[in-house]
Formats: sequence, structure tokens, C-alpha cells
Amino acid sequence: MLLQSLYGLKQASRVWNETIDKHLKSMGFKPADADPCVYPRGEGEDECIVCLYVDDMLIASRQKAVIASVKAGIAEKFRIKDMGRARFILGIEIDYDMERRTLGISQKAYT
Repeated sequence: MLLQSLYGLKQASRVWNETIDKHLKSMGFKPADADPCVYPRGEGEDECIVCLYVDDMLIASRQKAVIASVKAGIAEKFRIKDMGRARFILGIEIDYDMERRTLGISQKAYT
């Protein structure tokens, strides 16, 4: 008996989305009204936002401890690979300047 969807099948992405959605909700995240693949949780210094694109994920927060806690919660159920600070995702280049407290994004690849 097959108990889960197989990678590559048409329904696999839907099953994955339903599974990760349920897990993120169990961790206190709620999909944003404007984009159901953006999951905010908390406020102020404890705020955390998880952004999903199929099986890619960005986790953003002011506090490294919050990010570490969210990663640990996700890793309890799923095998994850921490790629470190995002520099390039979905054709978007991300440039951080921590000293000036700025973040820039660019899609130079599309020009």
C-alpha cells in the first residue's frame, strides 16, 4: 500500500504544500492573506516570516535565535539543508549591508 505521494507525480507538489502548511501552522505561523506562501508569526523583535516557493524556503527575523528555533522546528519533521544567508534565489540577487542596515535586491539576470 502506498502511504505517501511519489516525487515527480502531478499531485506531489500539492501534497508537499499541504504537509508543510500544516506543519507551519502547528508552529504558530499563519498564511498571509495577500500571499498564501508567506507565513508571518509574532511581532516586533520576535517576528518571523517564512516564505515558500515549492521546496525552497526563506526564513527572516531580526533575531538569529528566532531563526534557529524555526529551523529546528522544521527539522523535527523534515530533512533540511541550511544554505546560510540568502544571496540569490528565484533570479533575485540579495545584497546586505549590515553596517548601513540596508538590503538591496536586483534582477540583473533578467536585463
